[in-house]
Amino acid sequence: MQWNLEGKHISAWYPFGGYDVEGYVESSRVKYGGGVQHTLVLDKLLHMPWRHEPADRLLINHEHVNAVRDRRPVEDRDMGDVFLNEAYED
Repeated sequence: MQWNLEGKHISAWYPFGGYDVEGYVESSRVKYGGGVQHTLVLDKLLHMPWRHEPADRLLINHEHVNAVRDRRPVEDRDMGDVFLNEAYED
């Protein structure tokens, strides 16, 4: 798997709380020491008990990436990009 996933749609595991998340990689970077980290723009807002507001972005370490796709799945594309999170809220 390549390290630069910018523009890719990924599914990953977020270890702080054990959440499975999906979204687009806004940026990828090599951290000091050689590890890779991605800024993930979430498809669905994430409500975490230690935050007052839901998260729309997370930092994901490369080893927590489970799957990489070039594009969002077909069934999600007609919902729009800006308000995609609202369509999935419970």
